[in-house]
Amino acid sequence: MELLKTNIPGLDEVLGGGIPRESLINITGAPGTGKSIFGIQFLVEGIKRGGEVGLYLTIQEHHDKIVEHMSTIGWDLRTMEDLKQLIIIDYPHHEVEQLISPSNPLKEMIDDAGVSRVVIDSIVPIALSFNTDYERKRAFLKLVSNISSWDTTTLMIGEDIAANPAKGIPITKYEFESLCDGWLHMYYVREANMRVRYLEVIKLKGMKHSNKLHRFEIGRGGIRVIP
Repeated sequence: MELLKTNIPGLDEVLGGGIPRESLINITGAPGTGKSIFGIQFLVEGIKRGGEVGLYLTIQEHHDKIVEHMSTIGWDLRTMEDLKQLIIIDYPHHEVEQLISPSNPLKEMIDDAGVSRVVIDSIVPIALSFNTDYERKRAFLKLVSNISSWDTTTLMIGEDIAANPAKGIPITKYEFESLCDGWLHMYYVREANMRVRYLEVIKLKGMKHSNKLHRFEIGRGGIRVIP
């Protein structure tokens, strides 16, 4: 099994060596835990260290806000776009159903640009486009099928859920993680008079990953996981 190094400091050790190439990984956590930063850093590290092309598909936040926000971390996303190392696409809410269509043009664009890493932010607007659990489940299955045809390693930013790590595995509303190859959850834990961020690898198929909660920090340059 070929592994893709995330190159996020400390993370590959926690994962057991990296992420299986061309897998689909779900990233969940409460607001403010750093899910979007995690996704952008995954793309940036691929660009910096491997010369890869990344695609960030945003459904919730506008392109310019993302570029401005990530500049505070130290990433010049606009230059990466100009150099055709990074593609950021604002995907309109009213068109999210097209993501499950076999005729969606993303596949052709990904092939033409040589994209190897993809982040979709997030699953929530897609889930809300369907009225029943049955329709939603069918849509998710079609979406996963489409993503697998891209031949990319893909992160899906999941639900904004709060979970107490002392109470076991988080329960998500839409259960998209059941269709993914891996699931990473990001926690906010209150310790004394402050909140501390932790990351847990809940599942990663084929990998002997850590089963512990790992503290991580966000600063200039992004996320650093403490193995």
